[in-house]
Amino acid sequence: MLNLLLQIFFLVILQSRGSASAHCNFYDIEDNTITIKCSKVEKEALLSVREELIDHFGVLSSWGAGDCCKWQGVRCDNTTGHVIELDVSGISVSDFGGPKGKLSSSLVRFQYLNHLDLSLNNFHQEIPGVIGSLRKLEYLNLSYSKWERASISPDFRKLTKLQVLDLESSDITLENLDLLSHLYSIRYLNLNSVNLSTANDWWVQTISKLPLLEELHLSNCTLPSILVPSSLNTSNYSRYLSVVDLSSNINLLPSSIYPWLFNFSGSLTHIDLSHNNLPTSLPLEFGNMVRLSHLFMDSSRLVGEIPRSLGNLSNLVELKLAYNSLTGSIFTLMKDFSKNSGKSLRYLDMAVNCFTGPLVMQGFPSLKKLTLQWNQLDQLLLEGVFPNLQELDLTGNRLSGSVPDQLASHFPSLRYLSLESNEFNGTLPESISNISKLEYFFIGSNHLEGVITESHMLGLSALREIILSFNKNLAIKFSLTWIPPFQLDVISLCEVKQGPHFPKWLQNQHNFSVLDISNSGIVDKIPVWFWDLSSSLKELNLSNNKIHGVLPDISPFKFAVLDFSSNNLSGPLPILPPDVLTLDFSRNRFQGTTSVLCETNSLTYLDLSNNLLSGNLPNCSDGFSTLNVLILGNNNFSGSIPESFGSIVDIRILNIRDNILDGEIPGSLKNWKNVQVCDLGGNKLSGKLPEWIGMEWKGLIFLSLGFNTFSGKIPSSFCDLGNIKILDISRNKISGTVPKCFNKLDEMTTDTNFASTITSSYPYTSGGMSKVYILSASIMWKGIQSKFRNILGLVRCIDLSSNNLSGRIPLEITTLKGLIGLNLSRNYLSGTIPPNISLLSSLDFLDLSSNSISGIIPFSLSQLDSLGYLDLSYNNLSGKIPTSTSNKLQTFNASSYIGNSGLCGSPLPNGCPGDVIPGVPLFDHQDIAQDELFTSGFYASLAFGFVIGFGGICGSLLLNKSWRNVYFKFLSEMYDKLYVTLAVKKAQLLRCCLN
Repeated sequence: MLNLLLQIFFLVILQSRGSASAHCNFYDIEDNTITIKCSKVEKEALLSVREELIDHFGVLSSWGAGDCCKWQGVRCDNTTGHVIELDVSGISVSDFGGPKGKLSSSLVRFQYLNHLDLSLNNFHQEIPGVIGSLRKLEYLNLSYSKWERASISPDFRKLTKLQVLDLESSDITLENLDLLSHLYSIRYLNLNSVNLSTANDWWVQTISKLPLLEELHLSNCTLPSILVPSSLNTSNYSRYLSVVDLSSNINLLPSSIYPWLFNFSGSLTHIDLSHNNLPTSLPLEFGNMVRLSHLFMDSSRLVGEIPRSLGNLSNLVELKLAYNSLTGSIFTLMKDFSKNSGKSLRYLDMAVNCFTGPLVMQGFPSLKKLTLQWNQLDQLLLEGVFPNLQELDLTGNRLSGSVPDQLASHFPSLRYLSLESNEFNGTLPESISNISKLEYFFIGSNHLEGVITESHMLGLSALREIILSFNKNLAIKFSLTWIPPFQLDVISLCEVKQGPHFPKWLQNQHNFSVLDISNSGIVDKIPVWFWDLSSSLKELNLSNNKIHGVLPDISPFKFAVLDFSSNNLSGPLPILPPDVLTLDFSRNRFQGTTSVLCETNSLTYLDLSNNLLSGNLPNCSDGFSTLNVLILGNNNFSGSIPESFGSIVDIRILNIRDNILDGEIPGSLKNWKNVQVCDLGGNKLSGKLPEWIGMEWKGLIFLSLGFNTFSGKIPSSFCDLGNIKILDISRNKISGTVPKCFNKLDEMTTDTNFASTITSSYPYTSGGMSKVYILSASIMWKGIQSKFRNILGLVRCIDLSSNNLSGRIPLEITTLKGLIGLNLSRNYLSGTIPPNISLLSSLDFLDLSSNSISGIIPFSLSQLDSLGYLDLSYNNLSGKIPTSTSNKLQTFNASSYIGNSGLCGSPLPNGCPGDVIPGVPLFDHQDIAQDELFTSGFYASLAFGFVIGFGGICGSLLLNKSWRNVYFKFLSEMYDKLYVTLAVKKAQLLRCCLN
């Protein structure tokens, strides 16, 4: 009874206090307890807030009837009933397609509010100044919110009780940070991704005026470099600052940011300077930060050795220095860390640096993760026990020798072990089976040999992923009845021998999503049971085996990647999964049409080249609209290129060469804004070369239209293909002249170093991963159809051979100093060889044969030291073949010059007038005059016979070009044959004499 009277008395006091305010609270008394409800005024204010917000997901559906203190996102004071917390985050989400919400001005009624969360919303208004009137606010979160005008009202400086302010990624503009300096109670300040590029030194001065600040987050703020003023009173700095995140601010200078940080040496526990531009070594002063537990400086361009003083940090828990250029001995570094930091260190990441020497593992009892991949470590020595180590990544070093036999005893808790891309040899120890907790085991790309049996796997019941690929001398031999103790998710065994039969041990794996047993020596059919195994299989690679048979309907699967290339599969294409992204069935014996492809809707990569497919090209715009790479070459496709191909707007690589396609190139292909490679060679395509190719395909690198029947002139717009590296229009019916504007082909005008490969990335899996496609291309090179891949990026080539081009070789073409190959053969070109041809300083292959080029061979041609192939045959060249100090032009065979009746000099057998032949005396004209045979009648008869012969035969050859070419070609060929025969006989005779 006394307790009830006390509650009633307390209620009277509250009601009398409430009568003096605008807020009238409601109370219920049941079972001797008082239930406090929110006031009518605040309830109406909440309803006003709900009315103007756009609640896309119905989060505020509870806002209506009943006590508003029980509504979602609302919390009231247990004593007064006033609303003290309001959370409407994620109501009007910023990436939702619907309308934007607004924040009601009724917010001003919540004068007792201390917690306000407006994050993850998209508001159709500026930031309400009314927020500045909520004087009791301690927590304000506007992160990831979007506003029409994102500037903060000066009234925000009145929030003097604010302890937490989160503006991360909110599109808010803070031109003057001075208003933040009035928030004296701030303990947590997050301005990540807020543009502070105009802040100058204000941010330093602002922080100096926040005496209680504990956490400062200024990541990705485009902070300007600072010069800490000497007059700045550092005694005002917070003594509580423990967390500083300045990552991804590349303008910060090490000369200023380091001294500023060291002002907080006694309090800082977390420092994040990752992804900055700090090309210096780590300062020694970091070793004086006795409380430092987390130091992140990955991707900051650090150089030099890590100071040994860093090993003095006895509280260091996590150190991330990956992706820098740090050097030094890993042995010395680990030894220093083991003295003091070794006791506390749990996470050590120093991947992608330049550390050298042996890695000696000892003295880190707390270490959970050690990442040292892609350094230059050469040896792994185990001397201690790491009871808590769960992840060890030594990928991409130079570790050699055998895989340590006692891994299990040194790492009893190991779950992740990667020794990929090293130089380990020998056999894999069976003791690997004793690492009972191992889930991820990666040891691909080494030099392991021998056989893996059940003994290696018996204890690995927790194993989920295994990568043994690219150990060419490694084999797997499990008994046919063996049942593995594990269920794998990822199985990567490329180049690990398992054949000739399909691996039967897979019959007991039911959960794998990735299987790669390519190039495994399998000569078998895919067994029926395989297709009933794993419904979660997404990536399947069986390429480079000798698998035969016909594929079943695989549409029920959820494949993202299918690679059956380089096998002996036959029959029609199977019905495919609708969501497959990557499909490679190349180099098989598939037959029939490709209509099944239209059932797919997500393809990004399709390669069906080198099969026996026929019929029309697939005409399915919906199924192909997502393609980046389309390769259908070396089949029997006929008909025309479908107009629907124009809808493949993201295509980068197209190769449908060596089919029997006809018709013109459809105009819809002008929609291809990102195409890099177009290979239509080896078909029966006709019509004029489209003008729009040069106007729309600005990123084109490789264009092959050779071996078709195109006619007309080369469009001038082709000169606008500034990125073109290889242009092949050979073996068509192209007329007109060689364009002078080829000097605008920018990629060919530079002789700087090139990347050896040409690559293009495309979406590879449904998980968002991309894969790099290395382009290969077939080019007529030095008279032979050659395929380039790994060095294709080094080739710069123009091939206009076997057309009807006429006119002169333009002088402008000599500006292409990066040109490697030039083939203008078998045309009707006339005029002379450009005298400054030596400007083509990179030229390796030059073919001007079978034209009507006249004049002399310019001396500058002999100065092309890089020239490896030359053919000037069957022209009208004359004069002496130039010689130089290197005798470059004399290194080519005589066949490079035949068919030019006026040419003389080495390597041709006929000498030039005035040449002195060693061992042959000059004629004495006096002796000839004394010979009675040479009378005046003799000379008259000789002259008359010459006139008759010339008029009857030689004159006809001069007047008829085709006769002349045939005649001289016949004589040259006969001479070459006679010359070679005599040379062979002479060599045989000499050998006989010497023997």
